[in-house]
This record gives sequence, C-alpha cells and structure tokens, in this order.
Amino acid sequence: MRFREAYPTIPFISIGARADYQVTERASLFLAGNFDKFFRKPGDTTIYDIETREKEFELGGAGMDFYALTISAGLKLTF
Repeated sequence: MRFREAYPTIPFISIGARADYQVTERASLFLAGNFDKFFRKPGDTTIYDIETREKEFELGGAGMDFYALTISAGLKLTF
C-alpha cells in the first residue's frame, strides 16, 4: 500500500534571537535560539493498493503538527 497526503496552506511562525559578547577585538561569543511552529492542520489521504490498483480517498484522514526549538552557542574569531 502507498499513502499520499495533501495539505492546504499551513500557518507557520518563526521567532529567533541572538546575543553577542565581544571578548577581544577579534573574538566574540554568541548564544542564539529559534522557535519554529507549523500549526495543526488536517489533510486528505489517498490510499493506493499497489497489487489491485484500487484507490481510496479519505477526507481529513491525515493531520500534522510540528514545532522545533534550536539553541546554539559558539565562539567567533576574525582574522
């Protein structure tokens, strides 16, 4: 069986921030964070039976919801 899911336009938000601290003239430290979110949205599913070649369509049979939080830190050197 093969599943295919289709979604309409999905609302999305992304928020980020970064702080830098200059240690010396050529070195700095940084801390950054990002938050990304796709809002919950139903989608339609099409199910294909590969052996019999039959197709079944299911309205609202799929759904998605996703968020990610990324935090990074580092040292930046310039030459």
